[in-house]
Amino acid sequence: MAHLRWFILSKRLRGKGLGNRLLAKALAHCEIQGFDEIHLCPLKGLVAARVLYERNGFSLVDEYEGDQWGRSVTEQKFVRKS
Repeated sequence: MAHLRWFILSKRLRGKGLGNRLLAKALAHCEIQGFDEIHLCPLKGLVAARVLYERNGFSLVDEYEGDQWGRSVTEQKFVRKS
């Protein structure tokens, strides 16, 4: 199982297709390594990211409250199975 924890682009780089390319590279690496499951754990409310993840075969499987960011946030768990 692979876990892609951080997948973030700075605001000035967003909207240029770089997120698509970065995720495609990460997924290709995971496939080459033979992972049969990939997990992503973003924060809730990142609509563009969620669209990207779902378009690439990820499904939302869980939501939970966390506070590691210094305040209460809702984290999500997306999973893509091979």
